[in-house]
Amino acid sequence: MENLYSEKIGHRNNFDFLRFALAVSVIFTHGYVIYYGQIDPEPLWKLSRHQLGVGTLALNFFFVISGFLVLQSWTYSKGGLDFLKKRILRIYPGFAVVCLLGALVFAPMGNGTWGNFFPNLKEYWIAVDFHQLAYSVAKLMPPELPETLKKVPCPNDINTSIWTIWYEFMCYLVILGAGLLGLYRRKFFPLVLFLLVYSLNVFHHQAYQHYNQEGIFDWQISFLDETETEQLLNFEHFLNFFLAGACFYYYREYIPRTRSLIVLSLVILAITLRWVRVFELAQVIFGSYLFFCLAFSKKIKLYNFAKYGDFSYGIYLYGWPIQQLVFLYFGSRLNVAGTFFVSLAFVFPFAVFSWHIIEKQFLRLKNFKVNFDFEKYKQRIQPLYDEKAGHKNNFYFLRCLMITAVIFTHSYVIYYLTSTNPDESEPLAALSLGQLTVGSPALNFFFVISGLLISQSWVYSKTWIDFVVRRILRVFPAYIVVSLFCVYVVGPLGLKVLPSFQEITEFWSKTNIASVLSSALTLAYPPVPETFITLPATNIVNASLWSVLYEVFYYMVIIILGLTGVLKKKPIIFFLFLAVFFINILHKNIFEAYNMGRIMITLGFLIFPKPILKICFSLSIIFTTLWQVCFSLHLENTYPAQEN
Repeated sequence: MENLYSEKIGHRNNFDFLRFALAVSVIFTHGYVIYYGQIDPEPLWKLSRHQLGVGTLALNFFFVISGFLVLQSWTYSKGGLDFLKKRILRIYPGFAVVCLLGALVFAPMGNGTWGNFFPNLKEYWIAVDFHQLAYSVAKLMPPELPETLKKVPCPNDINTSIWTIWYEFMCYLVILGAGLLGLYRRKFFPLVLFLLVYSLNVFHHQAYQHYNQEGIFDWQISFLDETETEQLLNFEHFLNFFLAGACFYYYREYIPRTRSLIVLSLVILAITLRWVRVFELAQVIFGSYLFFCLAFSKKIKLYNFAKYGDFSYGIYLYGWPIQQLVFLYFGSRLNVAGTFFVSLAFVFPFAVFSWHIIEKQFLRLKNFKVNFDFEKYKQRIQPLYDEKAGHKNNFYFLRCLMITAVIFTHSYVIYYLTSTNPDESEPLAALSLGQLTVGSPALNFFFVISGLLISQSWVYSKTWIDFVVRRILRVFPAYIVVSLFCVYVVGPLGLKVLPSFQEITEFWSKTNIASVLSSALTLAYPPVPETFITLPATNIVNASLWSVLYEVFYYMVIIILGLTGVLKKKPIIFFLFLAVFFINILHKNIFEAYNMGRIMITLGFLIFPKPILKICFSLSIIFTTLWQVCFSLHLENTYPAQEN
């Protein structure tokens, strides 16, 4: 019996052609949505009795291909970091460029006419929030842009195609997580995981069908809002197809290619498409089987289809914005078929540009290695920390000092909470013009110490389980005790100075030990009945607890970095810090960004001993300071303070 796939096939497959066809299919369905403002006239949508369109069919198969190839990529990767680098280089560059072109070119054109393609271009660029744009690109989310495309059936929608890219990357992380935990060494794990997700899809199938038809879910998870529920169910749907593709790769040696299975798959798909109305549940198994039969067909040989480039990703990225603009400028002269072919003619050059100028160039970096010899700097600088010092440090004193600083700031907040801005009365807040309080840098330094000690703890832990146990024992027992203390001791004392035993028992009767423990185990704020009603800080028994959850999140970051081997690579850790630092700059105003920049420059001034470097750092400090002063004067002249 012939297998569906053999390792001898190598790269002799039809994946390139199929991806191209799927990308064009997405454009086909989007053509109907853009032309009519709805999907109802689309042929497959009508044939399937409102189950799915050609574009949805293609999108599902995209995830099937992705599951197959990404698991294959994991097996050939040298480790988690190598795998993640490949995935980032494949997704992010093209995504970032199409978002930037959308904001700078496509969206402004959406407000144009035949005589004036870019009306008020400068004003539109000024209105674009580039911080939000960069943050959306980092999250692989469609950016929010100023008003555009007001005269088309789908207004203010410059690129709806890219909403699925986030789900694609989340599926990559599933493969990464399972691989790092060694779960792919267990023969039945991929099948069990697929069946679990498939069962969830069966359970939620009716809700998903309602979402397909109405655009909203008629079912919601109690602890999630509507947007989060929508994201979770969409992820569940796409993960189902992704894991199907992964299973076809993992069990490739056990899946036969027979005429009877092909006929059976065709029959089941035909029945579910027209009558039974569970087509996507059938597509994930039987459709995937037919798809791989076509991909590895020995009669249809389109092995060199991507000889001049893999344009499928570019077609997918640029399809929607080009179609919107084609309809805006040519819609009155064309029918739906005409807009499809004209759009395809305009999209193809952008896809060629995306592949040859962006994607291909970044994919060449897959084998690029960054080699920094940190060891050579040991002879030039005095190490800040020496392993020989052991426990000879001032961490305990510093932590006590920072706790005192937090209490100091909390005292002002509690005392002046009834005012409009309680922080303003605090000395450092007044000195720094409201930028920070004494407690803010203290809390930040807590996380700095934690980062050092937790990274050290990972290094000295025998296994990742040993590390997790240590962290659990460090955080949860104390958190549970302080939660119980807040509810059963501090809470009653907040009623009045010396509450009676009856008042205390009455207060306790309003509490639920199970809810207190469950909130403590999830590091949530303890459910305390009404107390401290005579004070400005009403019902707040412990405002400090909110930061503990973030501490645990950072423990999880250390676990991921440790399992991927990143913690052993000094250059990667350094660049990771710079990336997070840059993201923080995106969320700060220009003054805070330059203040942080001057701090980094000052550190460089202290570390590097060569005179020429000191001169450069000194000039940098002077330049950034003067720039900030000039910019602040410009703001004062542009936006004068308003009188109260």
